[in-house]
Amino acid sequence: MSLHLLLFAAADTPQIDYWAVVETATPIVLRSGAGLPAMADHADVSRSALILAGVNVACHALPLPRRITPQVLAALPQLMIDRLASPESRPHCAVGAKQGDDTLVAVVDHSYFALLIAGLQAAGIEPDLALADYMLLPTDDADVCGIELPDVLLIATADGRGAAVDRAVAPRALAELVPATAQKLLWYGGDIGAAWGQAGQVDTRPGPDRDAFALLLAPALDRYSSINFISGAFRRRGHWQVPRRNRKRIGLLTASAVLLTVFAIFAAGWQLNRQAVAVDGASHAEMHTVFPRATSLSYLRAKLRELEGHDQNQFLALSHTLFAVTAAEASASIRQLHYDGRQSQLTVQLQVDSLTTAEHLEKQLKATGQLTLVNQSSRQAGQVFQTTLTLEPVR
Repeated sequence: MSLHLLLFAAADTPQIDYWAVVETATPIVLRSGAGLPAMADHADVSRSALILAGVNVACHALPLPRRITPQVLAALPQLMIDRLASPESRPHCAVGAKQGDDTLVAVVDHSYFALLIAGLQAAGIEPDLALADYMLLPTDDADVCGIELPDVLLIATADGRGAAVDRAVAPRALAELVPATAQKLLWYGGDIGAAWGQAGQVDTRPGPDRDAFALLLAPALDRYSSINFISGAFRRRGHWQVPRRNRKRIGLLTASAVLLTVFAIFAAGWQLNRQAVAVDGASHAEMHTVFPRATSLSYLRAKLRELEGHDQNQFLALSHTLFAVTAAEASASIRQLHYDGRQSQLTVQLQVDSLTTAEHLEKQLKATGQLTLVNQSSRQAGQVFQTTLTLEPVR
């Protein structure tokens, strides 16, 4: 008999909302309750899993190296800060399965997760696994599985992708996540699933209560082997002692390991230096693409100081608003900027993945109330679209 303790974290606070002990072979919920379980409630479980609210976990497919080294793992948080809409938060990352040329990477706020783990450890609970709720949705017999909860919609696809989205944007999320080749959708809940069911694509079932939700997720725990946030700084560590007769051997092995590590550090340093040179060259190439007249970063700093000295020049205000909006759209990149000081107009050429993205960016820029869109044009360039916008301050 395989017993699992499922600990469901609250979405808005770093606390456990409710728990359930599930026997997965049947399956059946043996015990459940609100808050943290007492020691007697989970003394007989073989595995414990911390189930994070999907709204607190973001998944990304990144082109990481095939071999995930400690150096790659150490660089992931900074890489995700550059991609996230809230760069002020510190991310904790977990690496999952490969998806073609990309690797699945999940992100949760480090402070939130650390408080959750500290609370569990204080109660004598060491979770073996931590992941988002949508990562355990059943997709064995369906291309897509969805659950309508009171506030959010959970979606998971058979290829490992998933998300938790607000119900208000559920139709758009479905259009983006559901593959065109999807033949069967398994749907738990009401309105949205019924709408898809009219086309005969969806097997609709009643929405689950708390215990039924735990029963729905628990069977996947026996074979789950992808994302696990119990990693890095939160990895479980055992306690052991070295027998006296083995200490000399371990000392020799340790000395050998230290020498190998020193050589590895020198080799890694040389490799990182080569990569740094390559990145520096690429960044200067991008700088010259966006600012053709720039000769160096010092030149750009000097131009910015010059612009700050002119009270009537609006370049900094316009560019600040532009950068803030485009940073929130992962598929958008700035290819070229031109500022007309006489007209106080900033012309930007953007590269986006679709006209829908371009229209969304235009609406977001207008919604700031900080600028006026004077002119706009778009054209397709291969698999991407290039849109040119002319912006000026609100008169």
